Amino acid sequence: KRIAETSGHPPKGPVELNQEEYATRELVRQLNEIPTQTWPWHSTLLKHLLDGYALTLLDLRYRTDESGETAEQAGEEGIVTVPLWERAVFVSATEPIKFQVGVARTDYVSIRMAESIEWLRINSLLLNTSVLPPQVALHRALRKASPGQYDQQLWPTTVDRLGIEQRLLEALPLLATKGLAALGMAHAPDSWRQQVWDTWGTKVLDRLPDHQKVPFSTGALIGALSRYDQRQPLPWTEHGHRQFVDRAKGTPHKWTELNALSESWFERPFPKGVLGKEEESMTVNVATAKRIVTTAATWISRGLAVAVLRPGMLPDGWTQGYSVTHVASGLSIGSAIASGERAQRLAEWLLTLGIDFTQPKVPARLTQPVLEKLVEWLVSQPFLVSVEEIQAKFQDLQ
Repeated sequence: KRIAETSGHPPKGPVELNQEEYATRELVRQLNEIPTQTWPWHSTLLKHLLDGYALTLLDLRYRTDESGETAEQAGEEGIVTVPLWERAVFVSATEPIKFQVGVARTDYVSIRMAESIEWLRINSLLLNTSVLPPQVALHRALRKASPGQYDQQLWPTTVDRLGIEQRLLEALPLLATKGLAALGMAHAPDSWRQQVWDTWGTKVLDRLPDHQKVPFSTGALIGALSRYDQRQPLPWTEHGHRQFVDRAKGTPHKWTELNALSESWFERPFPKGVLGKEEESMTVNVATAKRIVTTAATWISRGLAVAVLRPGMLPDGWTQGYSVTHVASGLSIGSAIASGERAQRLAEWLLTLGIDFTQPKVPARLTQPVLEKLVEWLVSQPFLVSVEEIQAKFQDLQ
């Protein structure tokens, strides 16, 4: 907690500055009391903390293998705490794993494997529960990590650069159907998004379909890409997103339209509170057995919505309910859920599956009984579960 309070968050005034300095001094004192042989990270951790990098700690539990041995029987620690920080690189000494850290938050870290262009989100819960081989190997490697494996000189710079170029070339033909999602930048740090824009932006724009909607820096805010339009689209960076939000103020565009473009181009939602209440109201068309019904939506993102079920749409005995709805078709994904928060969490998990929900049809594999069982489990939990917990349960059900 103390690390989260003192990393990656610049103070805003004298009071905040004094509080942050005190917290940092106290953290330094506490870390210096830990013997190096017990936890060898404090000098490495403090260097990057004092340099202003955001830090995250992963608590990785011992996972019993097929032999059934406990941590004590295997001669291992029950929990190993490993730090990751912005811009760090990790080269495992025990597994074929090399990755770079992008964004570090209190609840997740984004990483990119060497020679890849895709940024992945990980956290302690995911690594402690996932049965997918890549994540199991990552968990195993990080539990064996030591400060020496974070040496920048170990990073395969040339091989990584060549791999990035190859992956980007392979992604170009996919842009016509997948849009910017083909570039794997959703969880990337802004420096990476800027780098891709600067070096590959022209090639990417050339491969996007002519009907692709983009935000422009001049003239009409939203338009379709066209070889006859010489205007420059806003870059898909943090600065570009700020320009987009500023230009959107005072335009006739509705929040839903702005949010859809913000999600597809900048891969982040359009902020609330920028437009008036009327412009920010959200609706979605829901397909029922008899007709299409327009109803309010509490959340819309990347082709999915959480629709508020109207009285005639509710299951018997229900006074309120919500449906995860595929916006393009109006079809519900999974059964009705009484809690809007839980319906949104299910939708957030669905967006991690690598499916383009902006397409006109719902993928057939989402109609499987496994999804219904997953919803049953989700609503039966006494608390709001995380996306990572839903993913772990989904793997278990399969």
